Amino acid sequence: MQNAVSIKPVQGILDAARHCHVPIEKVIAAIGLNPNWFDDLDRRISHEMLCAMWQEITRRSGDPCIGLRLPEFSQPLHIFGYAILNSPNLGRALERMGQYVRLVHTGVELTLTIEGNIARFTHDIPGSPVRLPVALSQWVLATIVWRFRQATGKDWVPLQVKFQHPQPTDISAYRNLFRAPLGFNHPVDELVLDAELLKLPLLKADPALEVILDRHVRELLANLPKNNTFLDSVRWAIHEGLRCGDVGMEGISQRLAYSPRTFQRKLKEAGTSYTGLLEEMRQQLSVYYLREQSLAVSEIAFLLGFSENSAFHHAFKRWTGLSPGEFRLSHSIDRSFSS
Repeated sequence: MQNAVSIKPVQGILDAARHCHVPIEKVIAAIGLNPNWFDDLDRRISHEMLCAMWQEITRRSGDPCIGLRLPEFSQPLHIFGYAILNSPNLGRALERMGQYVRLVHTGVELTLTIEGNIARFTHDIPGSPVRLPVALSQWVLATIVWRFRQATGKDWVPLQVKFQHPQPTDISAYRNLFRAPLGFNHPVDELVLDAELLKLPLLKADPALEVILDRHVRELLANLPKNNTFLDSVRWAIHEGLRCGDVGMEGISQRLAYSPRTFQRKLKEAGTSYTGLLEEMRQQLSVYYLREQSLAVSEIAFLLGFSENSAFHHAFKRWTGLSPGEFRLSHSIDRSFSS
């Protein structure tokens, strides 16, 4: 998958949501996540499914700031989290987050830059075909602040905290957690820090364990599938094809420099078909767009390459058991977080 997400953090997020009284079984069912996948530690889900999960958690919780609250109930993300928390200081930990993040989400960019006495830590998912959910951005920055306040034993405060999403009506939860000037509608999610904070030691870091974990993480990264596997490339080409209105198999195969015959053979070898992949992308994007609330159903049908609204209605009902209108009505999101 182009932006693939490890099942491990997904399970961690859902466990934390359960602590906040979110009915996670209903979340799992609503987004089409197979519960058996949690038994496969190598399983990855699509970025679109992750976004749908965050939207559903927000809706089911009734809390537009749920992403700010979950870190309190979250555990470190398996080897990724433990390797970072055994870094000698905050600066090295943030650097490692950027180096290791592919273990948990291949599309994410986490970047630490230092300019004089100012450090900037940014989060973004470039090329995401869907808008990042508010709760996802909340969770990323809140987790960093919450986790590293604990790890350093210092109640440090950022100089500024900036988010990609529009400013919500009530920002009291943001103020209570970050206690710093806030910005919204920013190109990326960003923590602005006094660079001196990067020297803060992590109190429970074990230098010997750090070496072992670092070696293990690097081995895992080396064994990860490359981002641009064949199926990743096909999915991305379908995304691009949907944007320009050309999702015919021949057009997609040409975009990827394969003859139609070779293209079909490689899909068969991968255990799938072009029709199956196209339907997968349409289903995931349709669910996301309907939750977004900003597009008319007819516009969604057009964006997904359906020649008639009725064809989209029939397909969506086959996927979910609901018409697009029924689905949208039952999955509306707090409008204060929509643009």
